[in-house]
Amino acid sequence: FALSPIVEDGLFSAFNGVDRVITMIEGNALELEFGPTCSRIELFGSLRFDTGVAPMGRPIGGPVRVINVMARRGIWDISDCKITTALNINLNDGDLLFIHAISNGCIVRIGTTSVVLGLSDTAVVSGAFEVKSNGSGQCLVVHIKPLPRTSQSA
Repeated sequence: FALSPIVEDGLFSAFNGVDRVITMIEGNALELEFGPTCSRIELFGSLRFDTGVAPMGRPIGGPVRVINVMARRGIWDISDCKITTALNINLNDGDLLFIHAISNGCIVRIGTTSVVLGLSDTAVVSGAFEVKSNGSGQCLVVHIKPLPRTSQSA
């Protein structure tokens, strides 16, 4: 989980065996060139890709800020990545939930405890909890689940 400014054209770092979801939280747009193909992310949009393929990033209309979430393929699954003002989710043991406040007014209840997230605050929740949010604030919510382990034969 990383908050990154992108102020000029540049090559993304490659991490083999890792999946990435990138979400733009500030700016106009970001183009990612994967060789002959190009993907465009608008404000509050997300893109999932294999980070072993290092795209060229090009901010459109000025600098942008993105949040990168990366998970080891085959071990973790980025099951959900969305911007919302309301959340109601039951986490299982082993799950991870990142809640990043994109604006003020995010109120998060984790079990029986309420937390107010200010602009750019992040809550990380692990374990079996009911998590709810309400209020007027927008949050980026990322749910990461462990994948079942498979036995390997010798």
